[in-house]
Amino acid sequence: MATNGSRHDERRTLAISAGLVAGLATALIISGVIWANSAPAETVTGENETASGAVQVADLTAGSCVQLDGATPVGVTVVDCDSPHDAEITNVLDYREDDIYPGGPTLSQWASETCEDSAETYIDADILDTTLVETMLVPTEGAWDLGDRTIACYVADFNGSPLQVSVKGKGNEFPRQQVVIVSRLQVGDCFVPDGDTEPYRLNSNSKVRIVDCSDPFSGMVFGRDSLEGEPGIDFPGTEELKGLTGDRCSEKFREHFSVDSSGFNYHYFRPSKQSWDANDRSIMCSILDENPIVGGFDAADYQLFFELAPGTCFNLGPEETYDSIRITDMVLPVDCNISHAGQMIGSGTLEAGPTEAIPTEGVKEIAEQRCEISYTDFMGFAPFESSYDTFPFWYPSDADWLTGDRRFACAFIGPDLPDASLQGQT
Repeated sequence: MATNGSRHDERRTLAISAGLVAGLATALIISGVIWANSAPAETVTGENETASGAVQVADLTAGSCVQLDGATPVGVTVVDCDSPHDAEITNVLDYREDDIYPGGPTLSQWASETCEDSAETYIDADILDTTLVETMLVPTEGAWDLGDRTIACYVADFNGSPLQVSVKGKGNEFPRQQVVIVSRLQVGDCFVPDGDTEPYRLNSNSKVRIVDCSDPFSGMVFGRDSLEGEPGIDFPGTEELKGLTGDRCSEKFREHFSVDSSGFNYHYFRPSKQSWDANDRSIMCSILDENPIVGGFDAADYQLFFELAPGTCFNLGPEETYDSIRITDMVLPVDCNISHAGQMIGSGTLEAGPTEAIPTEGVKEIAEQRCEISYTDFMGFAPFESSYDTFPFWYPSDADWLTGDRRFACAFIGPDLPDASLQGQT
């Protein structure tokens, strides 16, 4: 299992929601069939030519098609690849790193990259672009004690349906469907829940529908990665892992959008303690919003709220609400003649003073006075002369003031703004 969270800017609290499953390949490795290598093998004649019948894992070769259902510790059953089969072997590895049984997670970690590369070379496609999944068979401790050091990489149908033909070189003949589960999403995918599940309640087994990113969507994946951590390394703790995942997703955000993540909200999926102990180090980073994201999402189009010029109309970023936006958040400037969430009245810096002293009249009062001046300059009349006489404004907290922060801003904002500029309207 894995857990998801959300990351805002560096000063925001990370939120944790429902448990999720990430690192599907790892989950299958740990729960997959593991057989001892203890019986005579059938003759092996070469790639794609393994004789049918019960075969030791060590005697499998790339191209062997096997039945896993009903297999016994004697081995697996090799069948003709043109008949229904559970899996197709893509590589067979010989582990000789340790004399003492190192455990399933260490074996799977050692083989994971090779098995993944072998699978994609074998099917001639990115595994996530298909309905196939890559995993492996690793020896149990009992099989290890009998001398078994073989790890067999294989591919199978993700949904567990039998394969009807060999998949060698045919990955493109097994294209993934429009509806997938969250853990099968790729970087660049935009998606909506397939059903009534709310976006923030999605888990890695939830079905989502991949949509064109120019259409309204709920989420977009911008990064996948694996955290550092050798097998057997203790779980670093929830808070530390949240920080590590958030930092890595910040790096992925910058790589994908070519801008810094500060001021944006995003979600990430990270290992839970249980999945970490099962050797899961996978993370996935995504933009996610409970409301449809319309018009696509490109972080480079956004601007810092505080820096908007008076009169600029804007929409909020993903996961942002009318009462949560902060002066350090990023917003999307838009034409005032289309639907928008707010319009900037004015911003600037308050009169400087000693950083060690809070103004006698109070920071809020000073900011309110400055925003009334900004309002009058922008509208052409005082607030009390208009029906739009109330508006939110932002100012430093006492703690921020003492660090030298003097920024303020004021704006019209809310769900009922007209599709027009409010400048001059009474």
